Amino acid sequence: MAAIALLLVFAMLAGLLACIYPFPPFRTRGRAALFVMGSFVAIAVVAPEAKPRVVEPLALVEAPARDWAPTGTLSPQPVPVSREKSVNRNFGLAGNEVPIPRSSPGDRGRYFLISAVKSSGVIKALHKRVGVDSVGWTRTEIDCKAHRIRDIGYSEDGPDKIKSDPTRWYELVPGSSKCDLVLFVCE
Repeated sequence: MAAIALLLVFAMLAGLLACIYPFPPFRTRGRAALFVMGSFVAIAVVAPEAKPRVVEPLALVEAPARDWAPTGTLSPQPVPVSREKSVNRNFGLAGNEVPIPRSSPGDRGRYFLISAVKSSGVIKALHKRVGVDSVGWTRTEIDCKAHRIRDIGYSEDGPDKIKSDPTRWYELVPGSSKCDLVLFVCE
């Protein structure tokens, strides 16, 4: 049935072309027009009747548990450090990397806070990004009061291979991984 309908569609297209430029077997435009109308009727007879499909609603499936639970807002959960004036935490020595939640789902990498050490109002943080094809470590300095950050260095060979090459302090872009890091460490 489908093959016949397809042949009829090609025949109808040939008839439409003959309406524009007559060629054998359509010697006149009138014959071509009659052939096109006949093709429409034949397709209507051969093709099955179109019935609206009833689409079943999708059932909600519970998502697998994640390392962190959303708080109901777009800002990530605060890092579990005390609010004392001197905060010195090293999460990586015991193999305890803390996942940094992302506010934007666009990045396919996962971020982990390895250490955060507060000294004279600035937090020196080390975090790791596990991407699709690479793993990288970044040392940063974070000024929580000014809501700014600067990169100290980056390496894909390990945290001990990071060479110090500090950037200038810069403002954060909302939704970026650095903004999520600052929100996570400072709140």
